[in-house]
Amino acid sequence: MGTIPPELQVRLFGSFKLFQEGVERPLPASSHARTLLSYLFLNHKKNHYRLSLATLLSPESSETNARRLLNQALWHIRSKFPGLLFCQTDEIALAPDYPLVIDVVEFEQYILPYQAGIGKVQNAIRDLNRAIDLYQGDLLENVYDDWVYLERERLRELYFMALEHLIQTNKAAHEYQHALNVALRLAKGDPLRESNHRDIIRLHHLLGNSSAAVKHYQDFQQLLQKELGMDPDPETQELLREISKRIGLHQTPYLPEPAIPAGQSLLEKGSPEELPLIGRSAEKRFILGWIEGVFFQRGNIVLIEGVPGIGKTRLLQDIQRDLEWRGAQVVLGKANPLQPTQAIDPLIQAITGGLSPLRIEQLGSLVSDERARLLEETLAILLGGTVSTDFLDPVLARNEQQGIRRGLSNILSLWSQAVPLVIILEDLHWAQEDTWEMLVDIAESIFTGTPVGLNILISTRPEESKARPWIHTALTRLAGTGLLSQVELHPLVQDASNQLIRTFLSIQQPMAPIETYLFQETGGNPLFILESLRLLY
Repeated sequence: MGTIPPELQVRLFGSFKLFQEGVERPLPASSHARTLLSYLFLNHKKNHYRLSLATLLSPESSETNARRLLNQALWHIRSKFPGLLFCQTDEIALAPDYPLVIDVVEFEQYILPYQAGIGKVQNAIRDLNRAIDLYQGDLLENVYDDWVYLERERLRELYFMALEHLIQTNKAAHEYQHALNVALRLAKGDPLRESNHRDIIRLHHLLGNSSAAVKHYQDFQQLLQKELGMDPDPETQELLREISKRIGLHQTPYLPEPAIPAGQSLLEKGSPEELPLIGRSAEKRFILGWIEGVFFQRGNIVLIEGVPGIGKTRLLQDIQRDLEWRGAQVVLGKANPLQPTQAIDPLIQAITGGLSPLRIEQLGSLVSDERARLLEETLAILLGGTVSTDFLDPVLARNEQQGIRRGLSNILSLWSQAVPLVIILEDLHWAQEDTWEMLVDIAESIFTGTPVGLNILISTRPEESKARPWIHTALTRLAGTGLLSQVELHPLVQDASNQLIRTFLSIQQPMAPIETYLFQETGGNPLFILESLRLLY
């Protein structure tokens, strides 16, 4: 039995290098031998026909000359690394028992579970950092043969995907400086990826360095002008305008002309949704502080209560954007006050709305064999078009309804393993008793078991909820889990009301008589303020 050689460490990212026992080994002197060796490492699991390798090394030569060059290359490799090759009459491969560690192989092993959506959230930062540390440059960066290009591009895109995933994971873990460092690395590798530059600008601002955010925007704008002769997207421009306002830069000479002329009010644009969130900072911070456990496999439920027009939907929109920016998936369901018994259940609406084909494939890869059939049956019900008519039919046998609810619990539990998941259920005061019972059953099932990255946000109107005794019963049961938190939205104070008026009209100066009048007449209700402005102007 031959002696096992020391482990050979293969570096294919950047310049081609080989190491044994911590010492860099000289490569074969022959360029053909180096090309062949790098190709074999890159395709280490395959057996290769001699003629194919000969053609790869010298595609313009005759078969005789190409085979001669191949034999010479093989001789150089055997001389440097005895036992590395397994050669047969017609085929050549790497010896299966030769100890190898190939950086490209390790790189993909760290990344591919997250690309497939089956990587463990708690290991993501460690695994992805290891992957990007292995990426010391593009694949075989000094090799210009045709066979390298497609694989080089594939691995580069995989590297960018790992960086993006790592940025999201760091944001979710509140590691904003680490997220910024990774985003800057991504910008260096892919300088025209504008969504990443928006992340950099936001992260600079979040870390208290708004001047760096403005400077980064300026540098990016100059890059776009130089490379493409164009300005940043409107979304990026709007981001800078908001930061500039907050730090008192009323004029930014490098800022392109906005798509909407400065000073044009939201009345003229007809888009009040573009208003920043006003007067709800404390409530937003409290809710985000409560539900950030979704990024750390901690389940929570938040109930937001408030009268019509008080701003529940607008607050939820801002929270949704924050959560999605940090890497959570947010799915939405809304109860319908018209013919509620015929409407699709809001929880089912939320779940089916987020079940893309890719997500379903991910769930299938995560499920155990004993629960696979339950997953298939539940997905068939959800996606079969029967949900709106018989899913909550009161004549269904009790055990059948419980089986379906177990199936939903199974789906949500698996889903939260693939990605932090937040379900927003709006206007749930309109929902029927069966909807609340199903919600409580699922919450008790999921939140009292294995830790899951699932949070639920519910909005209701208090008066309508009081008229439906089953809501009180359901909330009592949810409170019993110890995971329910309640937030009541109150009318805006006068300063916030004034700010809303000025922002909506795009003015800077106070309008004391009108502002006081509107505040008194509307009681600080945001919707009433905006509707009154429409009537007045």
